[in-house]
Amino acid sequence: MSPVATRRLRRGALLTVLAATFGWVLAGGSWLGVELREAFAGATGGSARSTFTISGHTARGVEPGTSVPLNLTLTNDQGHPLSIDRLSVSLRDVDAPRSDADHPCTLDDFVVRQAPDGLGLVLPGEVSASLQTLGVPVTAQPHVSMLNTSHDQDGCKGASIRLDFLGTGRQVGR
Repeated sequence: MSPVATRRLRRGALLTVLAATFGWVLAGGSWLGVELREAFAGATGGSARSTFTISGHTARGVEPGTSVPLNLTLTNDQGHPLSIDRLSVSLRDVDAPRSDADHPCTLDDFVVRQAPDGLGLVLPGEVSASLQTLGVPVTAQPHVSMLNTSHDQDGCKGASIRLDFLGTGRQVGR
């Protein structure tokens, strides 16, 4: 760790959260919501180690030209509140069983719109709360969209997309 990063950890008890999850978005013919599971968010700051988990779902699937919000749920199992400053979603890979040379489906068919930085969310200790419950309007939640392109996107019907998450924050009062 660099000296600057170490100083930041000591001064502000900065948490860096990395959550590799299984978040699946199904596209095209089969419409199922996003199920984000096994999210782990670990953080270190000072001498204490804090963790929280991230999970979520969508109300509907995604198809060409549509966008669906990810109303993520953050769970803080610690006895102290956490201030969540940033959440980020990225596309990891796509599984498109109907895709072929004439009907491709790649990550290029999808895009993520991030939640704005500086969320300033406070997640109380020993609480599980969705972004919406924490006061984040649907318009500020991360979204997954399927682009409506000029090429045949039938290969994306029934496809699933795996998502990764990254977040930052700090223990409140440190």
